[in-house]
Amino acid sequence: MRHYPANFGERPATRLQQRPSGNAGALFDATDTIISMLPLVTGWMNTVEFNEAKMNQAAQSGFMNAWAAAAYLVGRGVPSRLAHEALVKPSS
Repeated sequence: MRHYPANFGERPATRLQQRPSGNAGALFDATDTIISMLPLVTGWMNTVEFNEAKMNQAAQSGFMNAWAAAAYLVGRGVPSRLAHEALVKPSS
């Protein structure tokens, strides 16, 4: 006899339906995160406008306000460690 949860409508998850643990679980979580962000990113890409003249001027000045850039990323939910890495790697 099989034992089912108190709400008889749901059966327990089988081994194949359960999320794998360890590195495979992290891969599935990352994939789910990326898939859930696609509508947001595509919507942003369709509406974003860049001020190319201002961008060129900033690029030629040789100065970037890394503190402001990191604060912006952290404010958007990027962990501070990852924001720092993202800003340091391009200049390395």
